[in-house]
Amino acid sequence: MKTRTRAVLIGLAVIVVLIACYALVFMRAQPLMDCLEGTEAPNAGQIVLYEQDKDPVTLTIDSADQVAGLWQAMENTQVRFLRGRGSVVVPQGGAYYEITLQSLDESGQEAAAYNFGCGSDGALLIVGSDYETVGESDLPAQLEALFAGQEP
Repeated sequence: MKTRTRAVLIGLAVIVVLIACYALVFMRAQPLMDCLEGTEAPNAGQIVLYEQDKDPVTLTIDSADQVAGLWQAMENTQVRFLRGRGSVVVPQGGAYYEITLQSLDESGQEAAAYNFGCGSDGALLIVGSDYETVGESDLPAQLEALFAGQEP
């Protein structure tokens, strides 16, 4: 009887350790830039704004100030992985932004490309996986300000 109880307790302990390891590895906060390919600051890009019951609006950004502000917000954003596969959802009363940024090298060739989606509620979609922002993030406010045509 004691060996059977011991085996059950050992089994439960192993399951608890595996769940703890999963939480530590996959659910920890990490910089947004660690989830994206590339390290070079972008030169230009395009952002598509989706709002409920409205047609998508596309904004091309090529001004150094616009790109620098968005890049700074990206570098300062911490994210947490939520689950394996995500889907694009426009938050109720909010917006969803599809961001595509490129950096070019000296010869004009693409050096890095950054593609991800960001909801006004802080939800992120990176390469089909769901993430959420952790702590304060200027990214949604920066995106909103770009479409409003003003400094955040």
